[in-house]
Amino acid sequence: MKHETVNSIIGVLGLVIASITAYHQFVPPSDNLEIEVTSIPSNEKLNEYIEFQDGLSDEVRKLTGPFFWKFTAYNELDRTVTIKEIDTKLLSDTGGLIDYSDLSIGTFDRNLTPLHFPLSINAHEAKVIILALNIPIRYQENCTISNSTLQDLERCYYGYGHDLFGNPVERLATGVVQWKGLPKSPSLISTVKTGDNSELRKTLSYFPF
Repeated sequence: MKHETVNSIIGVLGLVIASITAYHQFVPPSDNLEIEVTSIPSNEKLNEYIEFQDGLSDEVRKLTGPFFWKFTAYNELDRTVTIKEIDTKLLSDTGGLIDYSDLSIGTFDRNLTPLHFPLSINAHEAKVIILALNIPIRYQENCTISNSTLQDLERCYYGYGHDLFGNPVERLATGVVQWKGLPKSPSLISTVKTGDNSELRKTLSYFPF
């Protein structure tokens, strides 16, 4: 009886292992992409939108854009992965997510031609997606936002001792502008949703550090 019991256990374990092996052979892994996100400079003219209130700060801020981020998505799988959408929300200082209708301007290719979803990425290939957003910046009444380039607007803000987000700056004798401390900027969370409903989250920051 003992030998029969042992043989039965071995037989069951063999079936379990065989089932697991078959599952991994015939059921594909979940969608996965290696995604790198970087903010990129632009000479596009800026637009000024509504005053932004998050209920957490009394500081006057204005929604302004476009600001651009480059997503480089590499498909490491042996099959095609499809991106259905990229959903982006602002991350508040308390860790909550803030959603507002004027946040996303759209997605584009390298030439800023509109890019529409769903977007398929073949096995072991990469695609670049440019995401344009409106983000809240500190309001400076002496600096004109609309029709200014980002570089021109930053230069104006520096003249009043701070950057677009209220971080104190100082101009050195060489003309170089530097922050007086570690600068902060709006943090955003982008959720990349794929064809099998996998969700890949990336944090977006204005500063490249």
